[in-house]
Amino acid sequence: MAETIEVIEREAQPVLVVHSTASVFKIAKTLANSFDQVTTQIRVSGAESVGAPFARYSGIDWADVLSKGMLGQIWQMLTEKMNITAGMPVADGAEGNGDVEAMELPAGRYLRTFHVGPYQKVGNTYKRLVAWAEEHNLKMDSWSFESYVDDPTTKPMAEVRTEVFVALKD
Repeated sequence: MAETIEVIEREAQPVLVVHSTASVFKIAKTLANSFDQVTTQIRVSGAESVGAPFARYSGIDWADVLSKGMLGQIWQMLTEKMNITAGMPVADGAEGNGDVEAMELPAGRYLRTFHVGPYQKVGNTYKRLVAWAEEHNLKMDSWSFESYVDDPTTKPMAEVRTEVFVALKD
């Protein structure tokens, strides 16, 4: 499963989200806070969650992903913040409130694969996606999203699956 990369068509998906920025070191805390806010809004509003929590990362320079060595990656972790939109897929018609916004993950063509194992190694999965896209002459858009299929508090980290999607340009 982890080695398969495919191009898929996705329909637009209604979601409730929180927008934020965070350094790589603070992503886990930022996601936990965002998921708590969205879960509370789902419960309070009576909305229906219809999928796994996800995080969308935007403003990505894919050429940069392949070119950075270990020192470059460490420097990036220390100096740059990422644009993150974190939330949950919901049934159509769910409403946001406060920091929680209703929106859609856009329809379109995406690269899709699974990362299996510790999240700290997901960068290797992105490098595989970038190389695969180049090999197949596909142009990647500047954003991706990850769907957190398994809960790392209930499954061994070596088995935790993260479904990774990268939007493709037409």
